[in-house]
Amino acid sequence: MFTSNKKLHLILLATYLGYGGLLSLITYNCIMHDDHSWKLWIFQSVPLLLVLPGMVKQHYRAHSWLCFIILAYFTAYVVEVGSPIGDLSDWLGLTLSTIVFIGAMMSSRSLQRL
Repeated sequence: MFTSNKKLHLILLATYLGYGGLLSLITYNCIMHDDHSWKLWIFQSVPLLLVLPGMVKQHYRAHSWLCFIILAYFTAYVVEVGSPIGDLSDWLGLTLSTIVFIGAMMSSRSLQRL
């Protein structure tokens, strides 16, 4: 991270940790699922990976696009948490997607002002 602003640094750190955690959770769920569907893993992880190069370069538009992309994950986790078979990984996914959304929104705004 190449920023000198401490607040922006913490926001970016939270965004990146939540982002990595969400990708790790998706990978874990794919591995632990009975049929080990790699097609499902690709379907779930590719939208998140599309914005990774822009996030690494700290482009504010990549963070803005991440906000739009993460809304689909948030919606899916809200449905899973509300279902009768919702488990702890669904709650963790909901928490991580919320952290990523708020962090990406705040970092996008802060990066625009630089």
